Amino acid sequence: MPGKLTLPLVERPLDDPFAVYRGETVTVGRFLGDAAALSEILPADGFVLNLARDRYHFQVAFAAAILRGACTLLPPNDTIGAQRAVSAGCGSPRVLHDGADVAEGLVGLDLRQLPPAADWSGAIPDIDADTVVSISFTSGSTGSATEIARRWRTHFEGVALNAATYLGRLGGAFGMVATVPPQHMYGMEVTMMAPLRLPVTVSATRPLFPADVAEALATVPSPRVLVSTPLHLEALLDSTVRFPAVTRVITATAPLDAGLARRVEERLGAELIDVYGCSETGCLATRRLARDEAWTAIPGFSFDTGQDGVTRVSAAHLPEPVALQDRLRLDADGILHLEGRASDLVNVGGKRGSLANLTALLKSAPGVMDGAVFQPRDRRGGRLAGVYAGSAEPGDVRAFLREHLDPVLVPRPLVRVASLPRNETGKLPLDALERLLTEHVANTVRHRTAAHDR
Repeated sequence: MPGKLTLPLVERPLDDPFAVYRGETVTVGRFLGDAAALSEILPADGFVLNLARDRYHFQVAFAAAILRGACTLLPPNDTIGAQRAVSAGCGSPRVLHDGADVAEGLVGLDLRQLPPAADWSGAIPDIDADTVVSISFTSGSTGSATEIARRWRTHFEGVALNAATYLGRLGGAFGMVATVPPQHMYGMEVTMMAPLRLPVTVSATRPLFPADVAEALATVPSPRVLVSTPLHLEALLDSTVRFPAVTRVITATAPLDAGLARRVEERLGAELIDVYGCSETGCLATRRLARDEAWTAIPGFSFDTGQDGVTRVSAAHLPEPVALQDRLRLDADGILHLEGRASDLVNVGGKRGSLANLTALLKSAPGVMDGAVFQPRDRRGGRLAGVYAGSAEPGDVRAFLREHLDPVLVPRPLVRVASLPRNETGKLPLDALERLLTEHVANTVRHRTAAHDR
């Protein structure tokens, strides 16, 4: 029988700069030494739940679990509820964290307390390519979260596709700062896997405020890459902070406006690459929206839409074709057309509409800063609901929508909130939107009861 295919844990020289951690440049050898030391105190062949917010802590914990033969669980957030949900059926996974509250009944290990280990000096460890090394969970923005298992081959070989597209043409070694969490597949693929194969030095921090982003950028070598989201980029542009030179900005997780793309390029003097993908496959297509709206498929992926209308993606590093929620069409010249999400089309009272288009219309209303139109799960086929943040009165927003929509497509209720419940990557989980709706209904009932009692 032929031997099993193995792939290295890292494909870089041991003396390469790997990360900027606590103001110090850490080499690949130091990283491997820290990972090996941690692996020795982890339970073998089980699960770990990686909640680390510091990017270097996360990277060390992820590599340590692989070396120990353990699978890493990647929850959508670090809440107690999320920890319990992803741990169900996995025994009692060790929780690796750097300050998170650990759910009762689970054993935590604070990565901040681990002493530095000796640098690794041996051969780079090889990993069975078909080992399942991670299980991630989607954010549930279209409903219930989905569990996605990924093999080491899928993680490792996907980096080569990235190197030729949104991380290519940087002229050798580069630095990277990211505002996105490493647990999300976008952050995992771009900021966790890329350093294992590409000559990149990543800041361990996950900066939030513009001044923090500027400070982190100053610590990594140029050319610099900033990995972020449209929501966070808007906040950077609203500041007066001066940023160090950035060569490229990569963004994903939410729709990007062409105007925002042009403003980012003008402000930072960098090219902005918009990335399209999903948790099941990773990044699939890119575009430079400041210049062209067209998406170019990443070489190595093939797209097939069957008679059922479902688009399936195949690639050498994927174990099997992946059915997408989005409807896609690939031209012969490699241009990928996104024709909408299968769950995006709704039918209300015989009138068809797109939730994405309805949301865009809501956000264009005068006095609306942010918003979303959605269909609660208990109303499938029934009325839509909407939430928005801004100065406009609900009645004025409804009047604006009635000017453009059939009455049955105008969301009801339309709730004004201080801010929308976006998660760390800017997405709006359906559960969070439904909670806002439930709270609004409860408040309305209380106010009516109180008025009646008076």
